[in-house]
Amino acid sequence: MKYFYFAALVALLLPHTSNAQEPVIAPDTEASDPTLDQWLHSKDPRPIAWAATLARQNHDSKIVAEMPDVLDSWTVAPPVRSSDDRAMQSRAIDAVFDALIQENATVPTATIGKFAQFFPAQAAILISRLPMSESRETLIDWTFDNEGRSGVGELARIASMLLAKDAKENVAFVANVVAASENRLEITVRAKYKKIPATGTGACGDGLGKPLDPGWPPVFIYGLDENLNETGIVVVDLNGDRIVAHRHQENLGWGSCGSPKPGIEPLDAETRYRLIAYWAGSAGYKMTWKPDEHLTIVWAGKAAYERRLGQIIELHRKELRETVDEIERLGLMTPDEASAFSPKIVITVECDMTPCPLDGRN
Repeated sequence: MKYFYFAALVALLLPHTSNAQEPVIAPDTEASDPTLDQWLHSKDPRPIAWAATLARQNHDSKIVAEMPDVLDSWTVAPPVRSSDDRAMQSRAIDAVFDALIQENATVPTATIGKFAQFFPAQAAILISRLPMSESRETLIDWTFDNEGRSGVGELARIASMLLAKDAKENVAFVANVVAASENRLEITVRAKYKKIPATGTGACGDGLGKPLDPGWPPVFIYGLDENLNETGIVVVDLNGDRIVAHRHQENLGWGSCGSPKPGIEPLDAETRYRLIAYWAGSAGYKMTWKPDEHLTIVWAGKAAYERRLGQIIELHRKELRETVDEIERLGLMTPDEASAFSPKIVITVECDMTPCPLDGRN
């Protein structure tokens, strides 16, 4: 399981004051709304975290309703080296986001977008709860990177899945996904046919727990997982792909070893393919191509090799064209877009012969 926690993110609070100057607060502290309001606006991380925690525990809708404006008043800074003050600031933000999520509060897209880079799981949960009419513009922004190119990260993936459900209102987005998609052909030239074995790697990690910091409430963070058989907050469920957010107390240990797919997949050739398959399959059409294909050409001379390579390319061009035509027929691409955009064919040729007849010397 992958958890997102940044110890140094946000330059928004005044320097941390000494504990002697702070109120003594506990989970069973009875605090009035004026007191919670004072703590929430104190610009001191620990009272802010307590205000958010007690408001969440007591379902205090009045205090929770103030939190989006409080977040919006803070200035997000680039990540910096971890420090005690910045770690406490980040913990206060986690507590505020936790209250907003657990109390199902509405947070404006501008505020969500402001914190999305550093709190992606929380941002994904909050934006998934908004009507598409409010979230569409921000979601489309998330599908691009800072250079204006098609995005590849986890937020880009989540945004693309949410937008995919409303594709007829987002046809420009559909065209972008199609244009950025790839049909990657890895062709190996051999003296005889040989089956290519599948390969793969895996990694996992475990976090160790630590004692709760004195004077602090338990603070909860969020992580994202895909297609695991676990309960949690469903962010998006699309055509068999299910992304779920998990809540975890930040000072306790956690582990991902043994998970079949820790974290979530980025927006890449494979996941774009699944989006296209979702759209094309809505009317029963089944695509015959895959994002990654491994093919073998048995060497029988240069002319035979070039003829076979040409046949492979032409066949895949035809399959891609049929898919684009189907998406256009469904009204998800305009005729001009369908003429201009298609998944790219990317070909890699590897010679598994010694000497190689493709090096120009044989």
